[in-house]
Order: sequence, then structure tokens, then C-alpha cells
Amino acid sequence: MIGIHGPLGEARLIGTARARISHGCIRLQVQALLRLRGVPAGPPVDVVG
Repeated sequence: MIGIHGPLGEARLIGTARARISHGCIRLQVQALLRLRGVPAGPPVDVVG
């Protein structure tokens, strides 16, 4: 299982070397996270990028 969550600290640091460590989770900007708020917890998702 992998967690999907918002920033840990400042959102502008996501994807930079100064971002806080996320242990295998997928970290999203708040705007992207809001798009997923209607998805119930638990269903499988495909990560495409």
C-alpha cells in the first residue's frame, strides 16, 4: 500500500532536494490532491506520468 498525501512542509519544495522525506508515498500539490478528494480510500489506482 502506498499513501497519497499533500505536502509535508512547504508545497513549493515538492520535487526538490530540500523537501522533507516521504517514505515511498506519493506527494501531491494541494491542487492535485483536491481533485482526488472524491475517490474513496482503498481502490487500486494507476499512476501514469
